[in-house]
Amino acid sequence: MRDPQVAGTTDNFHWAIYDIGGAARALPQGIPGGASITAPLTARQTTSSFGGAGYFYACPPMGTGTHNYTFVIHAISVATLASPPTDRSQIEAAVAGVSLGSTTLVGTYSR
Repeated sequence: MRDPQVAGTTDNFHWAIYDIGGAARALPQGIPGGASITAPLTARQTTSSFGGAGYFYACPPMGTGTHNYTFVIHAISVATLASPPTDRSQIEAAVAGVSLGSTTLVGTYSR
């Protein structure tokens, strides 16, 4: 999840979750923070641009209007990524070689 509209930043990266099992059909509410998740599903998360692993909610700066939050979802050809990425650039590089396809979802939010 990224917010590409924040002025003066090169990477406003809110969240990445990966190594989600193929049987998962949805993400549950309340996924705990932290790099590794063991319940309610098995997955891993990277560190956001704001520090700390886990989801960092949509929160555009006051007075900046509506922001577009971009989610990119990949289907990959392996069960787990070979070397666990720790940030956005590493996860994009790791996924590039094993992506079978992707789609993008954009949600909007304003304060």
